[in-house]
Amino acid sequence: MSASLLKTVPLSNGLMLEFWDESRPTAGDRWYVGVRAVVAVPLAGPVTEGAPAEIIGLLKRAVGGSIRYRFLKERHFIPADEAEGQKRELIRIFLDNDLKYLAHPRFAENFIRRKVQEIREKRDWPEEHLEKILEDLRQSN
Repeated sequence: MSASLLKTVPLSNGLMLEFWDESRPTAGDRWYVGVRAVVAVPLAGPVTEGAPAEIIGLLKRAVGGSIRYRFLKERHFIPADEAEGQKRELIRIFLDNDLKYLAHPRFAENFIRRKVQEIREKRDWPEEHLEKILEDLRQSN
């Protein structure tokens, strides 16, 4: 079952927050309800200034033009007739708790800085450690 887009929310910093439905039936009339929040952060412009060009180039080659912030909210063993309400509730909770963080003017810059630091720290580790970080960033939803 593939994820479907539930909602998009334009952020005041110019980015777009997307909510993806990853819910599925589990057993009988019970559901796993999963809502993933995703924000694509472009690997260009002022947000990459000051970041090592070598690492930004590595990221662009590995993942393309943007990296994604992803956060999953989930509930297990939900009755089928409550699944839609739980999705709406998970979105509401996320917006109440995290919207200010994601809409911050320096969110993109700080997010890229953290990812660059992770790569810088693990660049000298065995290749599979760096590949794990890049693979996580490649996932689209």
